[in-house]
Amino acid sequence: MNSGKQAYTSSSNPNRKNRAKVPDGELSTKPEMEITEAIDDFQLVAKVDGRAEATIDQYDYVLERFIDYYSSTIEIGGITTKNLRKYLAALMDEGLKNTTVAIHYRS
Repeated sequence: MNSGKQAYTSSSNPNRKNRAKVPDGELSTKPEMEITEAIDDFQLVAKVDGRAEATIDQYDYVLERFIDYYSSTIEIGGITTKNLRKYLAALMDEGLKNTTVAIHYRS
């Protein structure tokens, strides 16, 4: 739907300096990052965001189980939805209750 208004771009504002465009997918993610490095980054962000120590401990537990199920060398870009579903199904196969599996899902 075209409202007739021009979209704002840096070039439409003469007072704004041109900035280099970051290619899609390169702003904050590194697909080649190993999961252990990503977890370290995640833990740091959780701490800085003021998450409770018990919450961070829960994240640690869930993420360590995930690493044990797969491999500590799996790359972030290699994790798929299917990988996560297989992990959750494996937890169910271990006899964990649905509420426990839900904790792993949310974490």
